[in-house]
Amino acid sequence: MKTRFSQTALLFLSLFSCWRCANVSQIPFPETAPQLVVNCVFSPDSTWKVNVSQTRGLGDFSYEPHYIEHARVILWEADSLLDTLSYDRNGNYLFSQKPISGVVYRIRVEATGYDPVEASDMIPEQVPVIENLVWDQSRKVTLGDEMGGVYSSFPINFELVDSGRSINRYLLQLTQIDSCDCLDHPYRPHLNRKTDGWTTYGLDHRVPVAESAGKKHGRLMFTSEALLTDRTAMEAYSDTGYLFYVHHIPETGMDTLWRGNTSAWGEYNAPRKQYVRTYLDAWNMSDALYRYHLSYWTQSYAAGDPFAYHINAYSNTTNQLGIFAGYQRKWFLMYAHG
Repeated sequence: MKTRFSQTALLFLSLFSCWRCANVSQIPFPETAPQLVVNCVFSPDSTWKVNVSQTRGLGDFSYEPHYIEHARVILWEADSLLDTLSYDRNGNYLFSQKPISGVVYRIRVEATGYDPVEASDMIPEQVPVIENLVWDQSRKVTLGDEMGGVYSSFPINFELVDSGRSINRYLLQLTQIDSCDCLDHPYRPHLNRKTDGWTTYGLDHRVPVAESAGKKHGRLMFTSEALLTDRTAMEAYSDTGYLFYVHHIPETGMDTLWRGNTSAWGEYNAPRKQYVRTYLDAWNMSDALYRYHLSYWTQSYAAGDPFAYHINAYSNTTNQLGIFAGYQRKWFLMYAHG
């Protein structure tokens, strides 16, 4: 017994000695030449805006992107040169014309010291069509998540109409616009900094044809190839507690408008709202944008999980950094108050 104790003590002493004698080596990060990053998603509803920045090295931990201010951004519509875009700020290059659907657009970005980048894509011709939309706030449905949690939801029933003449790629989510005068709130972008705020949030659903990666992030994503008819009935769900405490939507359409109170986490005291509008936000995306969204949600879901399958976000630019892609979008009113 005494011999075994001595051997054990000697082993720990040896390990401690080795640890004390360890040399700490500084491993330099590999140096790579910076590359251009070009991002632009475009629709018929907005004028052109292309963002140009550069990649960061492994040792660069700065928060802000490195914008490129002196690039040459050239845009073609079909085979015709449209314009060279003008620089605005924060890496954004603008052109006052709106794109149209069914036409291939091509972009080329050049900047001194970088390899040029090109990409092309088009906007799908079909605008999403939703009919018979009903957000039933009189009926609560009990659902469970993957972690075993239980929550109550309001069902959202609707029909998606698709002609079947082309392949369409859909993304559905919820979008709320309200009169939140919340300039000090760090997580809410604004349409009008004094009165209007908008928030996009997810849907739960039990749609068999939907992509699993989108479902994990509350997005209903599917292609028209998975639909059996030109009119498909679907049901999705909105979390009642999440909508009420975070986004301040009354639990039923008959309730008086939420007047402002501390949120469920006590982080923010919202002012009185003058109105609330909630929409089913429907997108029809190009193949490039659909693949980008799927890869992005898959990557986000895998973040921090050492056992998950990790992938890079999809890119259709020549250097595989960024996205240049088109989409159609339409908002279908579900709820209005004020």
